[in-house]
Amino acid sequence: PDFNAELFLIEFSPDGKTIAAGYDDNVARIIDVNSGVLLKTLSGHSGIILSVEFSPDGSKLASKSEDKTIKIWDASTGNEINSIPTDTHDSLSVVFSPDGQTLASGMDANELGLWDVKSGKNLRVFSGHDATVLGVAFSPDGTKLASASVDTTIKLWDVNTGNQIRSFQGNAGAVYLVEFNPAGNMLASTSEENQYDLWSVKTGQSILRVPIDADNTFSIHFSPDGKTLVTAVEAEIKMWELVFD
Repeated sequence: PDFNAELFLIEFSPDGKTIAAGYDDNVARIIDVNSGVLLKTLSGHSGIILSVEFSPDGSKLASKSEDKTIKIWDASTGNEINSIPTDTHDSLSVVFSPDGQTLASGMDANELGLWDVKSGKNLRVFSGHDATVLGVAFSPDGTKLASASVDTTIKLWDVNTGNQIRSFQGNAGAVYLVEFNPAGNMLASTSEENQYDLWSVKTGQSILRVPIDADNTFSIHFSPDGKTLVTAVEAEIKMWELVFD
């Protein structure tokens, strides 16, 4: 649909029937996949939407904006449930934990925050990066968090204690996005070096590095079986088959 605004990002609902879309008019919208009909308009942000994420059961939607807030919405009614200040407009990701009870995103002071979805209360702060946290991801079992930063590193954290488990080194530029594979034993990342990297969660070592001929990587995801990496680069969607000896 044409809303006289530039589309920045989309996210499918868990059942695949709707998408959430973020636009540069500071509004998120929920759209029916089959018909293209606008179902809900989520107005309340005062800045561009940087990230949207459905809860695992599809009942809620979280949106991260340049206005330095995360808003949580009822996906069926479009009503705002909560607004959480994050003190930073730079973080590109907001993610639900696998059980849908908590949210993680970058904060000011180069930190990563964990919040209770129901109350909006900050539960934990993860400190250790030397620059802004751009991307975050929960492990499939919800026990670990990965964070990607402008400081060129990816860090792995214990969700329950807040302790850093390890740091992934090897990038010369800012790391934008990070994603766990379904088995939880690999991480994929994108960086300003115009490349994708695969990392071993256990060792922190690089497994594979793939150069790309593009300046902007908007999305990176594993297929449900973990055998394919799907990337959105500028105007193209590419699929990479992952084959290891």
